[in-house]
Amino acid sequence: IYLAEAAAVNSSKHLPLSPKVSAALLELGLRADLNRHECFYGFFSLLPAKIMEFVADAGGRAGAFLPEADIPAPAVRETVIAGNIKTRLTLGGRITIGGDVTILPGAALVLEPGAQIRFAAAKSTNSAALRPTGNGLSAFKNDKLCKILVYGEFICGGTAGAPVSIGGRGEKWDSLIFLGHSSGILENVSFAGALNPLRAMDFSRVRLTAIGAAGYNGKEFLAVSGCSQTELNGTLLNDIHSPVAVRELARLTVRNCQFTNSGTAIYTGGLARCRISHCDFRVFSAHACQVSDKASLFAAGCRAAVGSVPFSGERKSTIILNRVNVEASDGPAVSFSGYLLKLNACQISDNARGVLLSGGQAFLTASVFSRNSGLALEVNKGRVQAHGCRFLSNPAAFKAGLGADAALNSCMIQASEIYAVSCVDPWTKVTLSDMEIKDCRRGIHVSEARVSGSNLV
Repeated sequence: IYLAEAAAVNSSKHLPLSPKVSAALLELGLRADLNRHECFYGFFSLLPAKIMEFVADAGGRAGAFLPEADIPAPAVRETVIAGNIKTRLTLGGRITIGGDVTILPGAALVLEPGAQIRFAAAKSTNSAALRPTGNGLSAFKNDKLCKILVYGEFICGGTAGAPVSIGGRGEKWDSLIFLGHSSGILENVSFAGALNPLRAMDFSRVRLTAIGAAGYNGKEFLAVSGCSQTELNGTLLNDIHSPVAVRELARLTVRNCQFTNSGTAIYTGGLARCRISHCDFRVFSAHACQVSDKASLFAAGCRAAVGSVPFSGERKSTIILNRVNVEASDGPAVSFSGYLLKLNACQISDNARGVLLSGGQAFLTASVFSRNSGLALEVNKGRVQAHGCRFLSNPAAFKAGLGADAALNSCMIQASEIYAVSCVDPWTKVTLSDMEIKDCRRGIHVSEARVSGSNLV
């Protein structure tokens, strides 16, 4: 079309060529995937200059086929990228991604405040770089949607007044994935339209602050695996079924975040470790935090309210809660059958049940169990030690099941409507010392169990 137009400039058979068609052809070339169509991209990049030379050689009017006055000035600065980034690149304004973008080792992509990344309806070509890793992570491989693969450095320097947006409503793209020894700093960034928004794998180091998710209804918003170390700070994640998952040998730190209307807010599995501080969990259909498969969870200064089973641990897992408030849950505040459970200075109030231990060992210190509608502390199997705890206004404070080994020291039980302590199964061993039991309908109910006590009031 270009050559026909140029050849007809000085003829009587001038062929009208819309500037929009010309711009569309150039944009098509820019959006071509560099990984497979480098020659195509290069041809369209050099085409305007070659045509201008052709027109001049033919004696025509240079630029007559593309009148400059007919091209409106763009309202927003726009950059179209695809393929490999090999150096440090700083971009702002509107960035259109026309294919997979790979930030190579040693390279960096820096987005200025207010930058907007949009995704063209182009196909992925780098899916082979995504090897299945861990349980359920094979979904990372997608042959149709664009991805941003980071092997180098990715920095989004958004501000509260000018956040960076990645993806738009109505768009579809796959994921932002950190691989190898990559690093990332994302501040004040909103995600929209992604199938799997954030993935940190291998030995990546990622820090996320004030992250938003608009209209995301996928499985996991942030998935951390491999040996990655990731931080999530000051983030509000609402209406996401599984906001965060950490697996394998990964490390995740979560600070000052809020999770609302989720299924399981934070899942920790494998040998992963998750540290949570000053976070708020509200309205969850499954768990605030679930720990499994030898993983570890450390939570301090957190609150979980209105859910099914706020904290759940199984299969040799470890849960350590310090100054954590759990209230208004439909099931046990803590259900544990793993390896080690520790509660220190926690408030377990107004739940259907308090702590349910079905295996492993538990150490409870200076914690308060109050106004739970069922048992405050139930040990069906395993070993528990409670020191300095208070059980207030529960129907029943403590029950030891078959094969349980329990020791309660310096604890107070008050206002239990049914009984304070119940041990009715054989092979159950309970030791009570320095206990104060008052205003209970029944004190200690024992049948066929081995119970010893000292300094009971």
